Amino acid sequence: MKLTDWVVTFWVPLLMALLVFSSAYYFDVNLTIDIVDFYQKNLRSSLFAGFLTMGGFLLSLKTGILIKIKENLYDNDAYVNKLKEQRIVSPTLSHYGPLKRLSQVLSIAVFACLSTSALQFTLGLVSSWLAVGLCLAFSAFAMSSLLLSFILMQQNLSDWFDFIEKNSDKSHKK
Repeated sequence: MKLTDWVVTFWVPLLMALLVFSSAYYFDVNLTIDIVDFYQKNLRSSLFAGFLTMGGFLLSLKTGILIKIKENLYDNDAYVNKLKEQRIVSPTLSHYGPLKRLSQVLSIAVFACLSTSALQFTLGLVSSWLAVGLCLAFSAFAMSSLLLSFILMQQNLSDWFDFIEKNSDKSHKK
């Protein structure tokens, strides 16, 4: 994984988590809202169920998603030809690099979702702003990872649809 991949994959979600953690501290210190009580009454159970569902869903579909994109995009002759042209300019381009990156980001998203879900019924039971802040920070990290995986999937699907469209145009012209 390149440095820019690491920055996007880990640091952007980590910065979101730190922002949410800092906000939990701010709310606890500066506002009259009891963030611990609000979290335990209104958020904990929904965060547990939501992240458990999303983690399980992504875990079950990850392999299927990756195989379909590999078969229909990365093994496509038009993609291989385009990659050969791009390697003239940049010989270090990897054939399956974007797919590998998507796989890594999906794995991180699955792990983050399942970890966040587990934290809601373990650490989330502790009545302190620090525990609540950590649970919410993990939630922000998981959501950022999910959004990043969605963006990468959308990019791959967009490329796939472009190749389908080009192949469709070529077959109709014949």
